[in-house]
Amino acid sequence: MFRCGAATVLLLAITVGLIMSGVPRRLGFYTVLPTLLEGNEAYGIVPATLDGATWGYTFADFRKVRLDGQVALVTGANAGIGFSLSKHLAGQGAVVYMACRNDAKCAAASARIEGHTETVTLDTSVQASVRACAKDLIARIDKLDMFFMNAGTANPAPTNEDGSLGTSADGIEHVFATNHVGHHLLYRLLSEKIAAAPVARIVLTSSAAHYDSYPYGVATNLEQLNSAKGGFLPYAQSKLAQVLWAQELTRRSGDDASVFANAFHPGAVATEIWGKGDNLLPLFVRNFIERNMNAFMWSCDEGALTGLYLGVHAGLSDRSIRGMYFHPQSHVQKPAKHAFDLSLQKRVWLFLDELIGV
Repeated sequence: MFRCGAATVLLLAITVGLIMSGVPRRLGFYTVLPTLLEGNEAYGIVPATLDGATWGYTFADFRKVRLDGQVALVTGANAGIGFSLSKHLAGQGAVVYMACRNDAKCAAASARIEGHTETVTLDTSVQASVRACAKDLIARIDKLDMFFMNAGTANPAPTNEDGSLGTSADGIEHVFATNHVGHHLLYRLLSEKIAAAPVARIVLTSSAAHYDSYPYGVATNLEQLNSAKGGFLPYAQSKLAQVLWAQELTRRSGDDASVFANAFHPGAVATEIWGKGDNLLPLFVRNFIERNMNAFMWSCDEGALTGLYLGVHAGLSDRSIRGMYFHPQSHVQKPAKHAFDLSLQKRVWLFLDELIGV
C-alpha cells in the first residue's frame, strides 16, 4: 500500500484541485484518497472524502441533547473550533468557561454567544499561567463535566543556532508545551473537579498529523524533546501524544471509571490559521488555501462536530466510547501504530509528570 502522510495527501488534493478545478470531485478523486493510506489517514480530512458516506453524527442529533446544569471548559475558545465548541455547548444549556490567552479577544468572543459563558485567562505554553487559571477555576466551579483540550499551535518557536527547536518559558519545546504539557498540568490541577462530575468527558483536539511523527513516536526525556529538528514533526509529535494520553488515562482510570477521554481529528477546517504568515506551509500554498478554503474544507462548526459528539455522548449514551480516536464525522479510526505501544503510553505520561513537577 502506498505510504505517505495525510498532510502530504491534502496538499496533493489541493494541487490537483487547483489544476483541474471541480473535475476531481466529479470523478470521485477525493473518495479514493483514504484507500491509498495505511490506516485511512485521509478519511474525512475534507468533506469530499465522505461523498456518499453517512455521517456518524449530525447537528440535528446534537440539538436533541440538553446540557443544563453541566459545566464545560474549552481552551483556545475565542476562535476557530474552540469558539464553535463554546457556542454550541452554551446553546444547549451548558455553562461554558472559555479559556484564552488574550482577555480582550476572549471577552469579545463570549459576547457573541447566546448562552451562559464565562472567561478565564490561559496560556497553555506557560505553566505559571496554567496554575493561575486552575486556581481561578477551582474557586468558581464545583465540578467539571466536559474538558475540551483544544488550544494549540502548529508553529515551532524560532530555532536555536544549532538547529534545535526553541523552547517555552519553562524550557520545553514550544509546540509540545503549548499543545500538550499545559493541558496535562491543567488536568492534574482540576482532577478533583473532574472527579466530582457524575460522568466526566475529556476531549482532545488531535490531528491526522499524528500518523507522521518521529520514528520513535514521542520524546520521553527533555534532551530528546528539545534537541529534535523543526518542520512539521513537532506538531505531529504533540498530536500523537494526545492520542496516547487519552489511552493512558483510560487505562489508569479502569473500566468502571466515570471519566471518558477521547481524541479526534477535526479534518482540514477553514480557519484563519491557514493565512497566517508564520505557519509551516509555503506562501503560494497559504495564499491558495486562504482564497479557496471555504469551497473544499470543513467549516469551523463542522470541524467541531465530532468533538461535540464525544463531549455529550461518551460515557452517557455510550459507555464504550473511551480511549478512542475519531475522524469526521464522528467515525472511529485506527490511530498510528505508536498508539498501540503500551510502554510508550506509560513513558509519555511519566515524562509529562516530570515536566510539571508531579
